[in-house]
Amino acid sequence: MNIKAVTRAARILKNMPRTGWLQKEIPLYVAETVAEHTFEVALISLSFALELEDRINIGKVLTMAIVHDLSESVLGDTPKALTERLSERIKHEIESETIENITGSEEIRKIFEEYAGGESLEAKIVKTSDKLSTILQAKSYKSMGYKVNEIIETTRNELVKTLKQIEDKNIVEIVYSLIE
Repeated sequence: MNIKAVTRAARILKNMPRTGWLQKEIPLYVAETVAEHTFEVALISLSFALELEDRINIGKVLTMAIVHDLSESVLGDTPKALTERLSERIKHEIESETIENITGSEEIRKIFEEYAGGESLEAKIVKTSDKLSTILQAKSYKSMGYKVNEIIETTRNELVKTLKQIEDKNIVEIVYSLIE
């Protein structure tokens, strides 16, 4: 593991606002950073993983949650419109390579690729946590008067698709109770 590069990446992410919030005219001093988002995703993911601990690899869940946006320290927080033009596949290939360059770890790259593929229970839990975190933050901004309905609706639709793949009814109920 390249501790120096990972530390540098973490410091960058602590000061990098998420692009979607800036595009919705949320001021820099209010906008959630990538690191703040990652921290929340990791905590939500851990909570869900503990609910499923007999069926899930908690260490892998935490690794996915922590590194899911790590490449943004080099690539920036890619706007959704650009991702749609590039394609998810190309974006994930670039992110995967960048994560391995930062961490110096092929194992972490493989865990990120598992996350990006979204097939394993671990990946589904982290993707659910990622979308849930975004919706909760957007709802907070909406309560402050910011116009984030588009982010809420789009992310909610993505979340619903992911939830359909999770067989644990308790997790699904918890998520819906949090976003309603």
